[in-house]
Amino acid sequence: MAYLQKSMRNVAIIFVLTGLAGLVGYILRVILARNLGVEEYGLFFAVFVFVNFFNVIRDLGFNSALIKFISEYNAKKQPSKMKSVLMMILSFKLAITSVLIVVLFFLSGYLAQHYFRNSLAGPILKLLLIMLFFENFYIVAMNTFKGMQNMFMAFMMDLVKITYLTITVLLLFYFDLGIFSPAIAYMTVFIVMSAVFCTMLARYPFFKEKTEFSSSIFKKILMFSIPATFTVAATKIVSDLDTLMLTYMDTLAAVGIYQVVLPTALLFIMFSDAISEVLFPLSSELYAKNEKEKLASGIREIHKYLFLITLPVFFALVLYSKELIGAVFGAEYALGYVAFQFLLTGILFMTLAKINTIVLTGIGMPQKVTLMVIYSAVLNFALNLVLIPLFSINGAAIATAASYMLVFGFSFYEIRKAVKFKIPVMDWGKTMFAGLCFLLIAILLKNAVDINIWLEVIFVSFAAFLVYVFIAVILRVITLKEIVKYVRAVF
Repeated sequence: MAYLQKSMRNVAIIFVLTGLAGLVGYILRVILARNLGVEEYGLFFAVFVFVNFFNVIRDLGFNSALIKFISEYNAKKQPSKMKSVLMMILSFKLAITSVLIVVLFFLSGYLAQHYFRNSLAGPILKLLLIMLFFENFYIVAMNTFKGMQNMFMAFMMDLVKITYLTITVLLLFYFDLGIFSPAIAYMTVFIVMSAVFCTMLARYPFFKEKTEFSSSIFKKILMFSIPATFTVAATKIVSDLDTLMLTYMDTLAAVGIYQVVLPTALLFIMFSDAISEVLFPLSSELYAKNEKEKLASGIREIHKYLFLITLPVFFALVLYSKELIGAVFGAEYALGYVAFQFLLTGILFMTLAKINTIVLTGIGMPQKVTLMVIYSAVLNFALNLVLIPLFSINGAAIATAASYMLVFGFSFYEIRKAVKFKIPVMDWGKTMFAGLCFLLIAILLKNAVDINIWLEVIFVSFAAFLVYVFIAVILRVITLKEIVKYVRAVF
């Protein structure tokens, strides 16, 4: 019960903070879309995604390694090794970033002319390169807090950052800085946030320990991070390749629409994100203690309830995709609703798959995750190459959805071998039946009512959700006793 209570409380904290950060971040997207217009919005995010793509080279799997070894040495009461891991990883990240910045700075003019095909891309790129440098301090601080399982601080950082960023963007728009507003805001936010949170981290007792650049610790970091590098690289390809290829093969307006529907769809994955952040260090701890049965049981419960929670949200978003995108971002962005539906389908599969990949990484099998994500990245690239010229953003969305489904299949195959858990097929089947009943009721009500779109979404979703819960209880997918147990675990 101690593990359950600890996990549920951390999940609740992360879910609330992630939800708030996601909401503020989404408001920021709306502000940018409404103030810049489709093409300028597409230009900014084309450059932004391009710069962030180089995080693959900068991070080299060090982020996962930092969380793992901070967690491990913290559990073993070895503060000097915690400090050593942190400083070694930060030093490498800063060195690699510096080289990247120099190269991309001198290539900025060429990229603006031949890749982005817009002269404004050059100065935007240079501003974001400064952001790339200071972002290292912020990321290292956040991952150190995660390794110490101080989830409140780690995710409060994200909420504070995105709130500060949104306020800064609004101020810069007020002074009529146009498309440079978000670029300047991103640059300044990481300078300020890095200074604030690194100062807070420096107050922890372990930070006062002497740093030792031990070859044995460095070897352990590399042995873990090198396989994780390929995982991070392949994951980045899957998440960013659509935008990178759309930038080159299509118009900036298409990029703008896609950069509305993709982040909107990715909000859906916050359910598994909250769980994954807790599950990573916890699975590592349980596996190290040889408590595999407890770990297998926990994974099965997570898959059962995660699908139960996400399915009605998925159906509601699919049903109202066009109306919601148009109401929030504007009619010109509603053209992306079909791509949004394809992305949501893929992300539903990825929501479940992410639990498996996090556990595999946490128990020391990142190479398994690496292989499945590489296969997924190859599939994503091949499908984008064929489908983007034919179907534009819809083709990009199909490619991403297909790659997520591939990860879903491979991840369940590997996790079953690793921890011997049973996939909750029967519970999933019952949940799907309840979900289809939700969808049927929602469609009938949608056709029957004609009110304000926001009131309609709330009314239809709530009415259909009541039917969904009733059927789930009748089919014994969940019981009142289980609901009470998990509520008590949180509070």
